[in-house]
Amino acid sequence: MMQELSTGIRLSVSEFGDPEAEPLLMVTGAGGSKDGWGPLIRALATRYRLICFDCRGLGESDAGDGPLSMDALADDMAALLDALGIARTHVLAWSFGSGVAQAFALRHAERLGALVLWSTWGRTDGYMQAMFTALRYPFARRDPETAVSVLRLVFSPELLGSPASGELLEELVPLFPRTEEQLRTTVEQWDAALAHDTLDRLPSITGPTLVVAGEKDVLCPPRMGQAVAARLPDARYEVFCGPGSSHALGLERPDEFSTLVFGFLADHPLAALAGAR
Repeated sequence: MMQELSTGIRLSVSEFGDPEAEPLLMVTGAGGSKDGWGPLIRALATRYRLICFDCRGLGESDAGDGPLSMDALADDMAALLDALGIARTHVLAWSFGSGVAQAFALRHAERLGALVLWSTWGRTDGYMQAMFTALRYPFARRDPETAVSVLRLVFSPELLGSPASGELLEELVPLFPRTEEQLRTTVEQWDAALAHDTLDRLPSITGPTLVVAGEKDVLCPPRMGQAVAARLPDARYEVFCGPGSSHALGLERPDEFSTLVFGFLADHPLAALAGAR
């Protein structure tokens, strides 16, 4: 469905699960689609009201007139909650989305329940600057085919070397940015990722946070997530190791990832968090 927001744009939104269950707002990575969560939707929707959306300028969502930034996207999240009549929500955010979720936690703390940051970072260092610049390049050149090929780096060697990779990529490729507006928006997202720096402000995020990293994540190495967890007052840090412990670990090991998320969120129900703040 298309949802009009007070920020002046419309977002394309999908919901799954019991509408009476605790809400869990999902924020995807750069160029990502609300339909790109794969097996995680089936797993997480068994216990939560999942709310997935295309960020402004992607999918069918409006691009809007203002500059794209982590803060602007965080304000879109808050406006989406207003439109849906949701006072407070848990948030699960992946990669670029984790930067948006950090901005949301800093700007709209009263709307946040528990926070799950998967493949996250707090400050773009030299290594990540080189990686993000390389990933940005085919989008800037308006070359979606090369962009899709390069973004295979999010997956593990085990998956890319298996027959399952063809099936997964066949499912995901149609969801990648294709139009001029979508490609331009994705470039702006990479620019926001390059500028991302919340590390010194993270101690202001007082809500419970689960930080999940992958041992074999070449885009966002575990040290980056560890640095985020170290700055948060109430953080739990978990590292996936072995096969499938990639940037896309939640898609490659969905059962294990969902079990971890279920346990963490069950320890922090929304009602208890609302009373504690």
